[in-house]
Amino acid sequence: MDRDNDSSASFTGGGDSPDNGGYQSSAAGGPLLRLAQEALLDPDFYTRLREDPQAAADSLGVTLSDSDAAYLSDVHWAAIDAHIQEMRDALHLGVMRAGPLW
Repeated sequence: MDRDNDSSASFTGGGDSPDNGGYQSSAAGGPLLRLAQEALLDPDFYTRLREDPQAAADSLGVTLSDSDAAYLSDVHWAAIDAHIQEMRDALHLGVMRAGPLW
């Protein structure tokens, strides 16, 4: 199955859950959470993360472990692509980027 063209694929990972595909997070919250946060907030960063995870991480000063890099190379990007803009819209990220609400 070609994951990049399968929008039904599911995104899993992080932590030590038995259903996470065997990935072990290098630290609670760790570098992958930082990358995911930035990718959700910044569409340009998301594109860079998808194209070159190491360079994207470096641009934030984030150090990836070998297991973090391996995990990112196996992400189901098409599944994320199918929903990321909907998530951004639902979270009203434009308001958050503009500054405090009060």
